[in-house]
Amino acid sequence: MSSDKWSKIVQLHRATKTLTLLSEEHELKEWRKFLQPAMEEVHALEHIMRAKAAELGFLADLEPDNKLGYIEKNLDKAIGHLYRAFFDTADWLSVIIRQKIITALETYDNRCITAVIPEYYKEKLEKLLTYHKTIITKVPALEQYKNKEAKKDFRQKVIGFVIGVVVTVIGVIIAYLLNRQSSP
Repeated sequence: MSSDKWSKIVQLHRATKTLTLLSEEHELKEWRKFLQPAMEEVHALEHIMRAKAAELGFLADLEPDNKLGYIEKNLDKAIGHLYRAFFDTADWLSVIIRQKIITALETYDNRCITAVIPEYYKEKLEKLLTYHKTIITKVPALEQYKNKEAKKDFRQKVIGFVIGVVVTVIGVIIAYLLNRQSSP
């Protein structure tokens, strides 16, 4: 198993946890209403547990040849969920903090803000814009990853559906044949 993937999982979790704690420290009550990051972490944990179950041999129906691929696939999915949790958390926190800044400064004009907080427009705003530009450059990669995962999920659902239909048809045929044999 790739230690790089485990390292990425731990880094993403810690970064998200840091932002979550920051939200709580700032008493951002709105944070409690935003469940998406927590749901992403729950989904990540599910994939981590699947990978660990496979590693420990708890999945009896998993063929040994497929074990490593199954583990890697689930760790990749966990990483995808953790990335979404991080970016959802960062986005929500930035929205709330921006709202707090706007509320605090809305009664003052630009001249007043510049006189009292000269670095506001030069440094603080530039950092926010730089961060925004960094995130925007990552959007194509995020979309590509999301689309790749959606295609995998769709394929798995189609395969599951087809298997279900085939099993149902086989069951109907067997029931028909058994019924036919028992009839005089």
